[in-house]
Amino acid sequence: MAGDFNATLSHSESTSNNLSISPAHLKYSQFLQTTNAVDVWHSQPDTAASSSFYTCRSPLTTLSEPTFSISDRIAASRTGTLTAEIALSPHFIPCTDHRPIFARIILSSPSTIPGEPDIPSEVPAPAYSPRFHVPFRHEKFRYHQFSATVDASLTKNSPIFLPHISSDTDFQHQYSAFTDTLLSSARSSFRFPSFSESRRQQNFTNCTIKLIVTELRRVNRLMSTLSGRHAPDQGHSGIGKKI
Repeated sequence: MAGDFNATLSHSESTSNNLSISPAHLKYSQFLQTTNAVDVWHSQPDTAASSSFYTCRSPLTTLSEPTFSISDRIAASRTGTLTAEIALSPHFIPCTDHRPIFARIILSSPSTIPGEPDIPSEVPAPAYSPRFHVPFRHEKFRYHQFSATVDASLTKNSPIFLPHISSDTDFQHQYSAFTDTLLSSARSSFRFPSFSESRRQQNFTNCTIKLIVTELRRVNRLMSTLSGRHAPDQGHSGIGKKI
């Protein structure tokens, strides 16, 4: 079931300063409990409850700024549902204060029908240039090499950066030139991550194992992202940090 339930279930789902529990919250929670259902928003990672996932905004007035909240919800049965994910349009519908929401729900096969559910494969990683590794402690010379390379390049191409910026075109020209200088200097000074081309992709036929492996890969990516926030000095532990 999907629709505008006008209910927020946690304070993180709203920018309003009103911390009271609304009647809609109580009614919707009672509905979930009575029907043995789960709110799909609450099954998403905590990072989903961010400003980019608000589904409703209050009107802008001369007295107050608009508030944003998650009030458009999708409820799915706990029985027979393997997993579910939710997404929404980046644009609000004209003449309304809501954004469209979408959900993909994977159901288990009925016990009376042989077969397994069709679980979609993970979206392949986008093809983009790899990020540079933060040098390890014994590679501090790479910072000095990068700095010297940037200085030499700026000195060599100084006429490009001398003109006074007087238009958007001038700014874009100098911005692009400076970006090229930084990237080319980084490519000659820092290391790229190495990937094993022989890594074999395993195709699992069991739906339960496939779901577990998919979630483990997501957790690993989250852990890798969090480890990248550590200070560069901790790179001697052997774990490659990225920038």
